[in-house]
Amino acid sequence: MSLIVFGSINIDLAAKTPRLPQPGETIIGSNFFTAGGGKGANQAVAASRLGTSTHLIGRVGNDKFAEELLTSLQSYGLNTENVLIDKSTHSGVAIIAVDDSGQNNIIVIPGANNNVGDADIERLKKVLSEATSLLLQLEIPNSPGNCPKSCESCSSSWGASDSRSGTGCGGFADRPLPANRHHHAE
Repeated sequence: MSLIVFGSINIDLAAKTPRLPQPGETIIGSNFFTAGGGKGANQAVAASRLGTSTHLIGRVGNDKFAEELLTSLQSYGLNTENVLIDKSTHSGVAIIAVDDSGQNNIIVIPGANNNVGDADIERLKKVLSEATSLLLQLEIPNSPGNCPKSCESCSSSWGASDSRSGTGCGGFADRPLPANRHHHAE
């Protein structure tokens, strides 16, 4: 089995604190660390750790986090040859505060993830036939022009012109994958 994950890649900036601050309050934390994150990257790492040959397609920014993220992903055995370094912006960042009970607050600044679009879909199409599975998540843009289902046959299968969901991509988040309708998943 081989897997392509088409998704987000973030750097997590995490702080541990006894409790979460109230609005306008500054509190002292007890620990700080950085880690790779993003729904796509996390799923790709999990699949690779389970022994699945995994190829990640996404974007990182033109910053010092890009090399750290790519090195970390590669250390888990991921193929990152189709992770683009987007020279126009920074890498995706998640600022996370975690309290002693495990509750958290997270601010995500999408950065390069917001620029996922047609060029990324073209990179996906070039390697899609090599994989047995494709994994997507909703942490990258999902408008008709930026959605992995933006090709004509997918649009007609998924109803991409349907605006009921407000997502701009025909209810992608509102309904399950139609059985045997997505030609790329075969």
